[in-house]
Amino acid sequence: MCRFTVDRPVYPNQAYFFGSQEAAVGSPLAKRLFVIPGVAGVLISYQLLTVTKRTPEP
Repeated sequence: MCRFTVDRPVYPNQAYFFGSQEAAVGSPLAKRLFVIPGVAGVLISYQLLTVTKRTPEP
């Protein structure tokens, strides 16, 4: 799991969890992150972005 803080709100006053690439429809950022091999989930909350992988490789 990696957590990133970005310099501006991505979703002001809201948080979204995307558990699959199919669920990421409507979020260009989450959709692009699922292209990375092994990504299992993306949580976007205000300025925080958490990416979870299903494999231990970096």
